[in-house]
Amino acid sequence: MQWEQAKKMMSAGSGRIDASFKRGSRQFLKRVKQSDPDKKAQEERYELNRELYERKIRFAGYYGLITCCEDLSDEEIYSRLRELWKIENCFRVMKSVLCTRPIYVRTEAHIRGHFVVCVLALALERFMAFKLREQGIEYSAEMMVELLMSPTVSPIEGVKNKVKLYLKTGEQELEKPESSCSKSVDLNQEAEKVMAVFGVEPLPTLTTVVDITKRLGVRLPI
Repeated sequence: MQWEQAKKMMSAGSGRIDASFKRGSRQFLKRVKQSDPDKKAQEERYELNRELYERKIRFAGYYGLITCCEDLSDEEIYSRLRELWKIENCFRVMKSVLCTRPIYVRTEAHIRGHFVVCVLALALERFMAFKLREQGIEYSAEMMVELLMSPTVSPIEGVKNKVKLYLKTGEQELEKPESSCSKSVDLNQEAEKVMAVFGVEPLPTLTTVVDITKRLGVRLPI
């Protein structure tokens, strides 16, 4: 089709050819210089590039890949190629959600440590996404971070008690634009659903530091 279009462009004149980009049908036209006995300067004209056409038509319909994976079949190699978007997605998540860049540390040891933490965080995020998919739950990396940050507690002031009490707080609603009709979801409910998948008990409305430590399996304060 491009070859036929190139022949039409030839009949339309050089003005149309010069106005087009050197791609598509334009690639099959080449500029040559022609001597005119009536003029001292050489004139330029276009002609069909048959050599390029023959080379293109010889490989038309074939798709070549260079790889070092000699033990894989052609189908497996092609399927691996189709999964390259996952690598690009990892870089996007690291740079945006996990804040790999910009880097606010200066020494080489601190920079290496910063990247190690970010890679570990990415591994945990991918593992969480995998386990959630097994339960039929699909969340983006941004959504998972927001859900994990939503269950927060605040100390209750003015309570005369030897044991300090904490009230569960945090964001209550989140818009879900991916749904057909945008609806709000309770962040705490969604967060508790995620916690249940990993065997973490949800925080009660009123709690203590000892209870938080026991439920989340962390040492407080952190």
